[in-house]
Amino acid sequence: MGPWFVLLLICLAGPIHAGAWPRESGKAFIAASANFSQDGTGAADGYQSLYAEYGVTPRLTFGAKLWRRADGRHGDAMAFALYPLGDPGGAHKFAIGLGAGARHFSDGRTLPILVPQFHWGKGFEGGIAPGWMSLSVEVGRAFGADDRWAKADFTFGLKPDDKTHLILQLRAYDEPTGKVGYFAPSYVRQIRKGVHLEAGMTWRMKGDNRLGVSLGSWIDF
Repeated sequence: MGPWFVLLLICLAGPIHAGAWPRESGKAFIAASANFSQDGTGAADGYQSLYAEYGVTPRLTFGAKLWRRADGRHGDAMAFALYPLGDPGGAHKFAIGLGAGARHFSDGRTLPILVPQFHWGKGFEGGIAPGWMSLSVEVGRAFGADDRWAKADFTFGLKPDDKTHLILQLRAYDEPTGKVGYFAPSYVRQIRKGVHLEAGMTWRMKGDNRLGVSLGSWIDF
């Protein structure tokens, strides 16, 4: 496996998702993505997601996320706010966030959810190309059910040129169905100003190891 796949990213002038970096005031970002995979029985095991952010002030970002499992077990609708901490000019960026919404289960229940978040990020000038790395952690709870989860994403990235982005992400989940980790490299290409397409793969690293394919599009304006 070549060195490009040992690097993790999302790199424009800053990260695609705001995370530790606030979205610029008056600017918006929308992303749609889907992952296609199957478990050992041949049943669908992926997800579909729609994500949006808007910079309300120079330090406050509002957003929304729609997400559902491909097997239909449950899906979320959530709004959130992100606020940076510390010196905005510092090398290390920090932010906290809070999301609230609802989780709909396959048995017909719809329950409120609360999702606190923490984000860290740092840009760098590498020998190969500039980039950044980030860590996002969230914990969530669906009230009225024994349904709690934790999620951590670590991303380290490069921007080899103005239109190309290489992404490799490590994802860890702890939820009622068990603990699992994913290795997720992606390739992103700008097709016109403000519009990017993404193609990648996921590799489940625990239990029933399996390969998935991810496709997505990003628009910022």
